[in-house]
Amino acid sequence: MATWLITGCSSGLGRALACAALDCGENVVVTARDPATVDDLAEPLGITVMAVEPGAFRTNYKRSQAQPREAISDYASTVGARRNEDSVQHGNQPGDPARAAQAIITAVQSPSTPLTLVLGPDALSWVREALTELDADIDAWEQTSLSTSFSS
Repeated sequence: MATWLITGCSSGLGRALACAALDCGENVVVTARDPATVDDLAEPLGITVMAVEPGAFRTNYKRSQAQPREAISDYASTVGARRNEDSVQHGNQPGDPARAAQAIITAVQSPSTPLTLVLGPDALSWVREALTELDADIDAWEQTSLSTSFSS
């Protein structure tokens, strides 16, 4: 039996293909930006959904990106700055891909698989910062949120 890797499964062709493959009894690995959008595919089959939020891992990702030979001076402060940052970061990323793979396997085999698995100290910092900002927004707009119910 084949195992399918299908991306973009929250809607459209990716979702239709995932449904068709599952209906045929195939093994399917799906990806979606929001794991909640594929819960309905997984739940009837007793499958667990998990999103992985990785930080920077020492792979050839940065090196494999095609770059023009000559930088364009008009873009020095935007794209040029990112290009320089990428060349400095390549080979210095904190994440070990083998350890990340083991962490994913551990999470998948766990009786309490997380909905989101954050990998790496940089990703953990980014996610915690985003959650802090979200919490502050919720607190700031709490009264507005509570004001939307029907009057008693």
